[in-house]
Amino acid sequence: MQPKEIISVWVASAFIGVASTLYYTKISEALAAVIQFGAGITAFTAIALFNGWITIEPVDILFYAGAIFVIMFIIFLAFYLLSLLDSRKINEKLKEK
Repeated sequence: MQPKEIISVWVASAFIGVASTLYYTKISEALAAVIQFGAGITAFTAIALFNGWITIEPVDILFYAGAIFVIMFIIFLAFYLLSLLDSRKINEKLKEK
């Protein structure tokens, strides 16, 4: 790996991190999730093209973007389920009082 590849991944990750701050605004969580997914897919696909990891062929771009979506969705789902479990534990403790 070259330094430019590492830095480009950092930039894409930072872009997604900035997009995730939308959850702390007054827009709906659904819209924030759509924007974050869009930002992530766009950022990582652009970085893959920039670094030559994929070709500019539409099939390659769509396949890569789809793979990024699946990965992001799995991560999103894991965090959602962890939050749901935490909420249940908190609610159970509140009911005990």
